[in-house]
Amino acid sequence: MRSKDELVSKLLKILTVFEAGSHRELVRHWCEALAPGSQVLDVASATDAVLTLLGEPVDLLLVDTGIAGDLLPSLRRHARRSAPKARLLMFGEAGDGVLPWSELAPTLQRLLPAA
Repeated sequence: MRSKDELVSKLLKILTVFEAGSHRELVRHWCEALAPGSQVLDVASATDAVLTLLGEPVDLLLVDTGIAGDLLPSLRRHARRSAPKARLLMFGEAGDGVLPWSELAPTLQRLLPAA
């Protein structure tokens, strides 16, 4: 797992997996504001996320677990194969390894402090 300093020491490639366009736009805005110059890729489905990961590794993967559904294990597997050191953060209803939605902004602020 990468430290916060490692994450901000270079330009990041961030993949967001959120169904709602408004959520993707908001998360993109936060990521771009907190990690200027980073590349933010947006997709609306777990299938699109897997396809993206097959083509290019990412440093940070932000996932809405509600849309990942049955594909979540596959998404995790592809993320680990694509970039074993990438951070995978899942947001949704409380559960094992899932952060609540209320933690999305504070988590990004901790991981991606403005340079």
